[in-house]
Amino acid sequence: TQTSPPFSHSQPHQEVTAAAPASAGRDAFVSWQQGHQPGSAANRDRVCGPPGSNIFVCALPDWANEDDVCARARQFGRVLGCRVLRHSNGRSRGLAYLAMQSPKEAYAVIVGLWEKEMKMDENDRRFNPAKPPKTRISFFDPCKAEIFELLSTLTDNEALPLKRILDIRLKAKQELQQEQQQQGNTATNTETS
Repeated sequence: TQTSPPFSHSQPHQEVTAAAPASAGRDAFVSWQQGHQPGSAANRDRVCGPPGSNIFVCALPDWANEDDVCARARQFGRVLGCRVLRHSNGRSRGLAYLAMQSPKEAYAVIVGLWEKEMKMDENDRRFNPAKPPKTRISFFDPCKAEIFELLSTLTDNEALPLKRILDIRLKAKQELQQEQQQQGNTATNTETS
């Protein structure tokens, strides 16, 4: 077994032991492992699994931590690690990196959690019935640099839902950029009038 990069469920810099990815040969795994060493600059804010198995999570509720994200993903496979990005004051930025054991498990998380609301369990010790925490639809997306690796492990039929999700996300991003550009043009026209 090899030691995977550090990640935190409840304590920072906790290390776990993970087996080499089944789809990778020894040389590929050693190469992957060397490129994802604990403490490297690339790993300050993210955890890394084998190529194609890493997920970027956005629009997390304020209360969501590493345990919450991992609990959602665990129903689809083995979670290697998770890191919620935080502001300097410790408050969540609503973003996370999630590493799964394999691309197939990452695919299952992405498709299985598409448009699902993230809501705190009423049995959670943080839950306050007088002021229930806000729920939010979170997005589990493949890391951009690994989309090809993820798609290459899927059959054509398996890839269709993922391609639809990526198309919807791309269209939403383009619409947001157009809206921001129009707002910028409106502000510029107002200033010059």
